[in-house]
Amino acid sequence: MKLKYTEQKTLACRGAVDSEPDEDVDGILLVAEKSISLEPSGHTRYGHDGVYITPAIYNGKRAWVKRNVWQPAHGYCAEGSTEILLEFDDGVKLLIENGYFSFPIPDA
Repeated sequence: MKLKYTEQKTLACRGAVDSEPDEDVDGILLVAEKSISLEPSGHTRYGHDGVYITPAIYNGKRAWVKRNVWQPAHGYCAEGSTEILLEFDDGVKLLIENGYFSFPIPDA
């Protein structure tokens, strides 16, 4: 699969409650257009975070951008997203923890 990358100059810091200005990226960050959805987190009666990681190249090295996107429950309207850079191995660890490389062993 061939990925298309675009340069991203900031990381989002817009929390559903506590918003801050976007954080400038120190260096060159190229982010793929396709993301991988992970298990949602932070479930409350108000909503939860959708969690996504996206392949990236940061200053010439493989990396990931992890994005948490607040998804409000029915009747609520808060919104926000936050992004952080992950080292390549940390992103792979998240994929493993979310079962992306597991597969059933057939019965004999």
